[in-house]
Amino acid sequence: MRQLFHPGEVVLTNDARTAISDAGDEPDELVRRHTEGDWGCVSGPEAAQNEYGLLFGRQIVSFYRLRNGHSVGVITDGNRATTTLVAPATAGQGGAA
Repeated sequence: MRQLFHPGEVVLTNDARTAISDAGDEPDELVRRHTEGDWGCVSGPEAAQNEYGLLFGRQIVSFYRLRNGHSVGVITDGNRATTTLVAPATAGQGGAA
């Protein structure tokens, strides 16, 4: 797949960094999936919001299940300056992919 948008600066919260490291996953792989339009396990309406966000410069949110069953959110600001990887408790959501 091709990259649909540039993620800007990639930032990991401490909780996300720990969750990803403990699972043996790679942050770069999650960001790649996110920027290529693989939103992970978001609902249909959330996926539609992401498609709208692509067109109109709004926030884009993905959730992925890690190898150990934990989840991480990937959130890109509408201005595409920053993409933040967060643990679900930090994101306020508990998605799973």
